[in-house]
Order: sequence, then structure tokens, then C-alpha cells
Amino acid sequence: MIHVYAFTESLRDLPQIDGLAGARIERLRIDEVDAVFSRAAGRPSVATVRRDALAHGAVVEALRECSAVVVPVRFGELLPDDAALNASLRERLDSMRDNFDRVRDCVEIGVRVYDGETVIERSRSGTDYMRRRARCESERREAVEDLNRRLGTLSRDTRARTDPNAVAERERLVGAYLVQADQVDAVRAVVDAFAAEHQDLTIVCTGPWAPFSFVEQAA
Repeated sequence: MIHVYAFTESLRDLPQIDGLAGARIERLRIDEVDAVFSRAAGRPSVATVRRDALAHGAVVEALRECSAVVVPVRFGELLPDDAALNASLRERLDSMRDNFDRVRDCVEIGVRVYDGETVIERSRSGTDYMRRRARCESERREAVEDLNRRLGTLSRDTRARTDPNAVAERERLVGAYLVQADQVDAVRAVVDAFAAEHQDLTIVCTGPWAPFSFVEQAA
């Protein structure tokens, strides 16, 4: 079977990295578009899925360093043989070029904001306590929504949720931001300033990554 990692444009050389289970990575090129893949005996097992997912991600990130644009493929998608890979790539050349244009010169930055401990000053009554707690909740929600808006102004595209009731572990923001490479420092500066101003919240910023969240998946 064929395990596809990504499609790339103007790939100079394959990176010196092993694929899943130590397999050699290969490429198929059609019209300056490369499908980067390795050969697999079968689907990842429950026992190896975490290891294999990390290996998949490592190959994608390595490709980002040696090609003009990378369109990642979702982990776990397989094709039966070389003929199917060839047909898949030929059928998707136009959509691949659209994807390349969508993410060109950009990386993905991930930002998550988690609730911290809510500390309410001593209240005169239960009503006063609930009023103070509601005000704290409102201030946190508005601050996180403002952070998302500010990051959005620095991004070409965003994928974000800001409803703490819709996600696990009281995550107030789960955001992915498609950022031009020359704007990464500006994005980090906004996140760092927010973290300094809101020490009652936990902020996790990751990346830059290949733009997994901003491409039409194809394999």
C-alpha cells in the first residue's frame, strides 16, 4: 500500500528522514507537483498509531524546509498501489495548484487558551458573588474574542472556536491561523502580550507548522 505524506511544489530534494516504520520516502512528480509517499504493509495499528502519526508529521515538516509549498495529507489515508497514486495526482493537479496558491509563503500557528482558576474577592452575599463571577466570565470571554480578532488581522485565514462550552477542558480558544512567514513574530508578540495581561488564563502557542488546517485534503 502507498502512504502519502504531502503534495509539494518545486521540491528540490527529498529530505533525509525515514517514513513510517523506517520506510524510505519516495516521490512521484507530474508537472512540478510531487506526491511524497512511502510503502506500507498495511494500515497503522492501534499499538503504533501515535508513533506513526508523529513520523507522518515529521516528514511533512521536513518537506517544508526543502520545497516552495507543502500541502499536507491527513494521516492514515492510503492508496492501494502506484497506479492509484498516479491517477490520484493527475486528477487533482488543478485543485493542488489552488491549494498551493492558498497557502503559499504561509505557515500555521496554533493558539489555545485554557481557563485558569477563578478567584473571586470575598463577597457580601450570594448574589454579590454571582454578580462578580458573571463579570469575570464576561471579561474573560471578551478578552479571548479580542485576541482571536487581533490574530485574525495578522492572518490570511483562520480556523477558530471561542465557545468554552463546545470544547473539552474549558478551552476558551482553539485556533489555527494561516500566517505569512514574515508575520510570525508579530503573531507571537500579540500572544505574549495577551499572556502577560491575563495571567489567570493558560495560553499555549505552537508552530510554525505546515498548514494542515487550511488545505482541501486529497489522497
